[in-house]
Amino acid sequence: MKVMWDKMARPQIDEYDSFVTLQLAAINMRKNGSNSNITSSQIYFADNSVEIGYITENAPGTPFNINAQLKMHDNIISAENYLRNWKTGFNQFKRIINTFHPMTSPKLQECEFGLGLGSSSHSLQNTFGKMYATIYDPLGLAQAFVHELAHNKLRALGINNDRAKDFILNSDQELYFSPVVNTDRPLPAILHATYSFTYVLALDIAILNHSNCESTNRIISKLLQKNSSIVSYGLNTLKANLNLTEIGYEFLEGFYSWANELLSITERHIGEL
Repeated sequence: MKVMWDKMARPQIDEYDSFVTLQLAAINMRKNGSNSNITSSQIYFADNSVEIGYITENAPGTPFNINAQLKMHDNIISAENYLRNWKTGFNQFKRIINTFHPMTSPKLQECEFGLGLGSSSHSLQNTFGKMYATIYDPLGLAQAFVHELAHNKLRALGINNDRAKDFILNSDQELYFSPVVNTDRPLPAILHATYSFTYVLALDIAILNHSNCESTNRIISKLLQKNSSIVSYGLNTLKANLNLTEIGYEFLEGFYSWANELLSITERHIGEL
C-alpha cells in the first residue's frame, strides 16, 4: 500500500494516520481482535470504544503494580475528560486502543488517589490496541493513554523497540543514552521514547490551553518542563545519529517538524509562568 509517510508522525485531523495505522497493524502485528486472552467487563469508555478488561492475569511490574477493579472508576472518567482537550489525540485513542487494563499500587488506598502521583503504564510489543496503566492519578492516566497510544502506533508501522529495518539502517548494537530509563538503548527505542513523550507533550499543551484550574495548571507547567526536556534530548540524539531509509527519512522529517513546533509552544508557555 502507498503511504504518505510525512503525514504519519503527526496525528491528523482527517485521521489519515489512524486509518493507515489500523491497516498496517493487520499486516505487521498480531491484532488480537477476539479478546480471547482478556477478562472482559463489558464496561466501555471513550465513546464506547475502549473496554476496561484484564489483558493478562497479572499486572506488569508486580508486586509494585497490581490489578485494579474492573469498574468505571471516577479517575478513568476524569482522564478521558483531560484527553478530550486534545481532540485529535482523543479521536486517535478511541480508534487504535480497544482494551485498557487498569492497575494500581498496593501501597495506596483509594482515598489517597489524586493529582501529582504520576503513572505507570505498559503495552505489549506483539499485541495491538491494548494497554495497561495505573488509575490513582487521573492526569497521569490521561498521559499514559497517549503515551501507550504512541507505542502501539509505532509498532503497527513496523517500528519496535529493538528494530525498525524499514525505517532505520543503524545496527541494533549501536546504543545511546536514554534519560527516560537512565541507561543506553538502541536507536529504535530512543525513537519510541521520544515519540511517546511528544504525544504526552501535545496533551499537556492542550490541557493547559483549556484549563482554568490553578492546581492543574501548576502540575501541567512542571510536567511541560520535564517532558519537553526529554523530547529535546531525544530529538538531538536521533538527529545526530540516525541513518535512515527513504520512508524513514519522510517519517522522521514529519516527526521533527511536529516535535519542534510543540517545543516552541512549550517555550512560550514556560516563559509566561
